[in-house]
Amino acid sequence: MVDSLPDSTLALLRKVDCDNLSAKDMAEYSLLFTMAQDKSGLDVDNDSLIRIAYDWFQQHQDDSLYAKCLYYMGKYYMLNDSTEQAISLLTQSSQKSNKIGDLKTESMALEKLFVIQDIGAWCPAIRSKSNIRSTPKRSFCDPSVAVAALGLSPDILMTQLKTFGFLFEQMCIRDLRIYTMDQDSHLSYYRDRYGLEADVVLHLSDGRYALIECKLGSREIEDGAAHLLELKRLIKTHNESEMQNPLREPDLLMIITGGQMAYTRPDGVKIVPIGCLKD
Repeated sequence: MVDSLPDSTLALLRKVDCDNLSAKDMAEYSLLFTMAQDKSGLDVDNDSLIRIAYDWFQQHQDDSLYAKCLYYMGKYYMLNDSTEQAISLLTQSSQKSNKIGDLKTESMALEKLFVIQDIGAWCPAIRSKSNIRSTPKRSFCDPSVAVAALGLSPDILMTQLKTFGFLFEQMCIRDLRIYTMDQDSHLSYYRDRYGLEADVVLHLSDGRYALIECKLGSREIEDGAAHLLELKRLIKTHNESEMQNPLREPDLLMIITGGQMAYTRPDGVKIVPIGCLKD
């Protein structure tokens, strides 16, 4: 309930008489109240409640809620500019939640530590909602983290081009975020059940957007261009049948590559080396 209806949860918790709660119940109450506040969009700048939970769970570290308690204590310190304490607690939270299989808490902790980030799904009305993937896509803030974790070297990557391709996509996402940060932009992605995709959709605040594919090698450019052009065609087809509610057509079709030459194809798709993005 706290995840789906945090405001209602908060209202119910405020009616609870805490005077007769046991130490364990009070710790769980304090943690649940903090979670409801957080999910309601309220920044907690006072540790009076979460401190009660933290002190109890510190003495009962085998409890399954300990990892969550570490996360919210760490988030409190982050909101109050106590960076060192925040990093320590969030790291402990990710490690503890990993051990007990709490992937949700582990993901939240890693996101606060700027290890991973989510990219939302773009769901235009060009297909049935059930045919378009709507869950966020998880990526590394810095793909070098994955390289280090896997113990990869340049020589190994040259023999594992599929893995290198995944890392290259992460590099493109990282650079697009950085170079468009001052444009009030955000990123999403598109993928449907038929395999049609755009690795990245770059949205600007004025409504313009670009469909982007990330292709490490030149042999993959044709496939990437075909995806982008098919998406544009589907949007045009939608607009022909839904004239009262048309979708904006993409302002740019682009393929980011690991090559060295930038050019425009006859079909209008821009081919841009990753090293040119900053320009």
